[in-house]
Amino acid sequence: MIRIGAKYGNVSASNILPGRKAISKSTVEQINTIKQDICSRLQDPIQRDAVAFTTDLWTDNGTDESDIGKELWTLKRAMYACKVFPKIKTSENIEFELDQILTEVYCDPTNTPVTTDKGANMVAATAQKIRIDCACHRINTAIKTGWERAMMENEELDQLHDDVNKAVTFAKKSSGIQSELPISLKRGGKTRPWRSLYSMFNSILQSYGKLSDILTEKNKAYIVAGIDLNLLAIVTKFFEKLNRIFDILEFGSIASIQNVAPSYYALQNAWEIETDDDPLTRILRRIMTEELVQKVWTSLNSIHFIAAYLDPTLKSFLFSEE
Repeated sequence: MIRIGAKYGNVSASNILPGRKAISKSTVEQINTIKQDICSRLQDPIQRDAVAFTTDLWTDNGTDESDIGKELWTLKRAMYACKVFPKIKTSENIEFELDQILTEVYCDPTNTPVTTDKGANMVAATAQKIRIDCACHRINTAIKTGWERAMMENEELDQLHDDVNKAVTFAKKSSGIQSELPISLKRGGKTRPWRSLYSMFNSILQSYGKLSDILTEKNKAYIVAGIDLNLLAIVTKFFEKLNRIFDILEFGSIASIQNVAPSYYALQNAWEIETDDDPLTRILRRIMTEELVQKVWTSLNSIHFIAAYLDPTLKSFLFSEE
């Protein structure tokens, strides 16, 4: 802007920078071009029944508007549609939107496989389709419910979660703390507890010494004084396994369905109660295993059924320990 002013004199910014309407028009044109390209590339895979899609709903906390998104998959992925969803999120309304988008790209609304979470409205909306549970979402639900149960059953775990949350909240709201820590503090989120719980506990564990020094200088040492470091280490170690497992479940451009069953059994083995377990680890392993069986086993069975149908030799098989 300075160079423009020096060269051309007093120039209005409105004559240089594109306005909101110009940007909006250009964006819509680019979106339509990309959608047309996706649509044309899908025609051959559609004829070979080689296309599937996944969809989700989320809400903008600022505007309280709901959005619906859809991704169409081959071994590559493309976000085809993302639009405001102003209607009530009933299964009928969701199904209508999905079918409309599928028809737009010439996909059969009832014969195109879909992967979704297991929200009641989404399950009902895709009941007439070839639907497979999202493995990450099912394990997410198991971990979330299991952690909530563990905190209700054990006051120490509940207190640890509360103390760590308070420390993270204070550090995030205070200027100059995060940049001084070896690892920036993370908050435990609701959408991906297998990631966020480990990140939250590990960030406090790794940064505790420096954080304590900083808070002491500010006369705020009491904020972390109540954190039980031994318990924090136990919980962090327990959740560490999840990060490595989910690394192979969240691939974006390559198939990962073959990793679901090994991941399930890896978690089951990791959470098997051992004789030398401390009481808190025993509680976590027992509860998480119960939730894993209750919430993930049925989804795993459906995948195994499909695999055995396609290849009967998969009816019974073993996993490599490596």
